[in-house]
Amino acid sequence: MSREELEMLDTQLSGHFSGVGIAMRKVKNEIMVVQVLEGTPAQEAGIREGDVVKEVDGRDVTAMDLDEVVMLIRGPEGTTVSLGIYRPSSPELLRFEIVRREIQIPVLRKEVKEGGVGYIQLTDWTEDADQRIREALSELEGEGARSLVIDLRSNTGGYMDPAINAADLFLRQGVIVTSRGRVPGTDREYQADAEASWDLPLVVLVNRGTASSSEIFAAALRDNQRCTLVGETTFGKGSIQKIFRQEDGTGIRLTIARYYTPQGVNLDEEGLVPEVLVKNPVVGEEDLQLEKALEIARTST
Repeated sequence: MSREELEMLDTQLSGHFSGVGIAMRKVKNEIMVVQVLEGTPAQEAGIREGDVVKEVDGRDVTAMDLDEVVMLIRGPEGTTVSLGIYRPSSPELLRFEIVRREIQIPVLRKEVKEGGVGYIQLTDWTEDADQRIREALSELEGEGARSLVIDLRSNTGGYMDPAINAADLFLRQGVIVTSRGRVPGTDREYQADAEASWDLPLVVLVNRGTASSSEIFAAALRDNQRCTLVGETTFGKGSIQKIFRQEDGTGIRLTIARYYTPQGVNLDEEGLVPEVLVKNPVVGEEDLQLEKALEIARTST
């Protein structure tokens, strides 16, 4: 992995970074702002969704890759970055001087849906993902949730330990996952403890983009008859990898073990097949998968 790739991964999995608080996407060779996070320097400065980033600190970024632009905008907390913004409603390039702050990545979103169904969407298994889920469960229960949907669609993984700890929040007994290392004597079985934070009905929502730590979590609950799995067959990544950091800031990613579900299955290239298979339409915004998950959760209370 290059230094830039490693820095981006570290930021993604830490759950926070120092920057201005915008999400960007490359659209027709333009760096477009697709989201402005609430309560961030970018929002306070007046950056809007749909703005196009043309310059960063006086440098033309039109021909740059998205990752390069992201790294230019991020920087030490308290420092200033200058953005040159094109906005269709303005004939001239708009310039913003923005002081960077620590930004919390919104990896978890929660709400209580109709019928008393709690809903948690998790986008990454960050270092503190299990704690965020624990807090969300407590808040949802206090808001009257009587069942729960956890949405892991397109969650490609992250740290393994938070996924194991999160699965333990829903289990009173049973195997969560087993890892088998390449070196003799490194095998390990992870068991649930006797306590659980959520005993009410649970649905886990997955798709082809659900992988790695997300599959560990989903398989642990499914194999222990603790949830109903809804959606599409998952990606199928059954390996545990470790990044060995080099002195020059780059990293080498190596497979050090394989993991096995409570039923003893390695998911490499196979994935988890949900009990309830649902595909979303290719065209349109209708979310049939979420609708089915909510329906099952409502009727399970």
